[in-house]
Amino acid sequence: MSTQAKLRYTLEMSLRLKVGAYVAVLVGGLLALTGFVQVRGERKIFLQETLSRNTVLLKALAIPCAIAIANNEDTTLDNYVAQFGEGAGGMDLRELAILAHDGRVLAHTDAREFGKIYDDPFTHRSRRTDEPIHALDEDAGRLEIAVPVESAGLRWGTLRASFTLAGVEHAMARSQTRIVWTSIGISLGLSLLAYFVLSFLWVQPVVRMETMARRVGRGDLDARVEVTSRDELGRLALQLNSMA
Repeated sequence: MSTQAKLRYTLEMSLRLKVGAYVAVLVGGLLALTGFVQVRGERKIFLQETLSRNTVLLKALAIPCAIAIANNEDTTLDNYVAQFGEGAGGMDLRELAILAHDGRVLAHTDAREFGKIYDDPFTHRSRRTDEPIHALDEDAGRLEIAVPVESAGLRWGTLRASFTLAGVEHAMARSQTRIVWTSIGISLGLSLLAYFVLSFLWVQPVVRMETMARRVGRGDLDARVEVTSRDELGRLALQLNSMA
């Protein structure tokens, strides 16, 4: 390969690589920002789905619990708690408590909690409302839900459950992996497309003008550059031809 051809090849590849790199950085940055927003949005959706699903299950459990509390059937409450705990493997249940109207534990997944009186702010808040409430602590990875236990218009107690966010975190990990690989694929595809398109529209005309200017500099006054467009590059090529 001649020195002239090597120089032209180096210039052309240098411009192409710069164009490809700039486009890759720009597209990658935009996709990273979009992915970040998408991840935050999906996390809210996963958390809301977890909250809604677990609240519905607790409200269903509260119906038979109200009857058992009204009839002072402590053994039945223990059975309900045990059965719910055994069937809640996919719910990431941490603990479940059935509380009396004064916050006293009537049944619990941990038998050592029986008879204790819960006096924390969340328990107080749950006792003052007739609607399900929740508290989310993302730092501790915990979601707490409290559902009133009611029957025939009477309030008999409260169901209080604590769930881990393991399911949400696993779903988010899968989502983030998918978003990362999708972003990489799109970024590479768009970068390659821009590499070849901009090379044809911009790099090649610049290289031809650079070659023509170098030939004129060596005394070849017959050197001309082919005008292939009417844009700024085309007008620049016409100006170079008129100067030769």
